[in-house]
Amino acid sequence: MGLVNKHGERWARNKENFQELRSAAGNPRGVYILCDGSMPLYVGRGRIASRIKSHTRGKSKGQYWDHFTWYEIQSEKHRKDIESLLLRLLPFYLRSLNKQRGHLPGSHKFKAKNPTPDIVKKPHLAPPRRKRRKSKSK
Repeated sequence: MGLVNKHGERWARNKENFQELRSAAGNPRGVYILCDGSMPLYVGRGRIASRIKSHTRGKSKGQYWDHFTWYEIQSEKHRKDIESLLLRLLPFYLRSLNKQRGHLPGSHKFKAKNPTPDIVKKPHLAPPRRKRRKSKSK
């Protein structure tokens, strides 16, 4: 069995989805992300259905999110590590409702020798311009 047993991505915040999470998945233990649209605001772990339901009633988080993503993860150690990785990967302004940063106990941090990146020529992402047709004149 893999690291993630069940998951749901970008579920809308509504009563039907809360009931579906409880009935189809039980009250799985794992990691979840609360989002405003597609922007992550909070990363948490625990009994997913209970924790998400509690965030609907809270004053600090309840007003800010409208979607959630969840991953059922059996191992408690893996749940903690994955939550920590997500917290460390997301800049603080994207996970603005989290107070903690995420700890990686037993991990040795290496620092880069040179913090300056090479210059990268980025592609132009706009759609190509259409060529104008020459008008036929008589």
